[in-house]
Amino acid sequence: MSSLLDQALAGTQPAPHSLPALPDPRGGFQTRTRLALLLRGDDSLWHERIVLGRLDKDSYACLTPDLEISQELLSFSNPEIKGIRVMRGSGGYLGVDPGELFSFDAAGTVLSDADIADWVQEAGALIQAMGSGRVDPSVPASEAPSGAAGPGGGLVADALLAASKQDEREVWLAAETIGNTVVGSIVKPDSNTRIVPGSDRAIHQLPGGAYICLRRRVLKEERAKEKDGASADAQRDELAVLPEGRVDSRTLNLAFDVRGARHLEFYNGIQLCRTNRGNDWPILGPMTVLWLLLYMHRNGGAPTAFYQRWLAEVRLGYGAAGVAEHLGLCKMFEIALVYDQLDLCANASFELGARRIQAIHDKWKHKLPSQSGLGATGATGLDDDMHLLLETSATRGNLGVAPELQRWLADESSKEANAAKERRKAREERALASKGKP
Repeated sequence: MSSLLDQALAGTQPAPHSLPALPDPRGGFQTRTRLALLLRGDDSLWHERIVLGRLDKDSYACLTPDLEISQELLSFSNPEIKGIRVMRGSGGYLGVDPGELFSFDAAGTVLSDADIADWVQEAGALIQAMGSGRVDPSVPASEAPSGAAGPGGGLVADALLAASKQDEREVWLAAETIGNTVVGSIVKPDSNTRIVPGSDRAIHQLPGGAYICLRRRVLKEERAKEKDGASADAQRDELAVLPEGRVDSRTLNLAFDVRGARHLEFYNGIQLCRTNRGNDWPILGPMTVLWLLLYMHRNGGAPTAFYQRWLAEVRLGYGAAGVAEHLGLCKMFEIALVYDQLDLCANASFELGARRIQAIHDKWKHKLPSQSGLGATGATGLDDDMHLLLETSATRGNLGVAPELQRWLADESSKEANAAKERRKAREERALASKGKP
């Protein structure tokens, strides 16, 4: 392992492409070297990188499988990196299982020699454009060269001035996921942001010290396209970005993917939903949307995948009553959270949709193995109480109806039964009294 690192640092390690590797005269990893990084907090997956150029000391511009240029501090002193592997001359990484590697091939990205050369040229242009504005993460801000860090002047001052003058509908989006900053989330530029002059890219330092690549999304350009007769989708996108100070509890902050399309991971959207019931809430009973979203995530990952699993478990055909409606409601829930990015818990209409999905679950509950007795061991019925032993009694064997809703329905049914009983007794007493009259 040490020999491979020595060869890569010295510029003698064979490149995994037909193009020759380009050693850095200052030492360090050669350009076009392929690396695998094991990041702390994600010990189960290695991430492949291609070195495109050097920024400062141990800081490099690398290409990710998502075709984004990111800044990587390739050093064991970097607390975010747990392991580094260099691609061997025959291909592959020592001690890395291909199934545990997020590589370019796994991402479906096929790069030719010409493509890699273009990316190296693009990274070189970015490095040259950054000029003295490059920042070595190992150098304290007080020791940084003039114009490189700090709000005193130079490129940073120019970037802050440009950020202060930008349109309120111009946003900066994270181009990668680092820590709690998810790809596509909006990041506000500050004194720790270095905007690359003449481009839509920037390098931003997060509160924890990590660096992340940003991409600018200029919605005012989409507004200009709308005036020229472009699609109305651009205008709807820009109107969805609310100015500061304006809050609508029914919607979430917009998130985008690396290509600028609206996208929010389903589980991340669940975490952002809040169950706040107002005094004017129009639907009786408990709020079950959040419970149903988490139930769908645990049993499929997303609503449409959950639908396929539920259909397989109840062993129903597509023509069975409620099956087509169930699929339509699941698609509506997924699009509303992932694309429309609505707080489903704050919208009463989705509570009605959640109740309807649970009603379909309740209708076909007898088809589930745990409800039909298919798992019983015979006359002794040893498995009858297995849902209690396995702590699945909250849903009675993955029934798919919120426990609070079941209790509320039981209470309401009991009240109605008691009321009907009292009314029947009253009618009988009146009938007996009328018979006893002279």
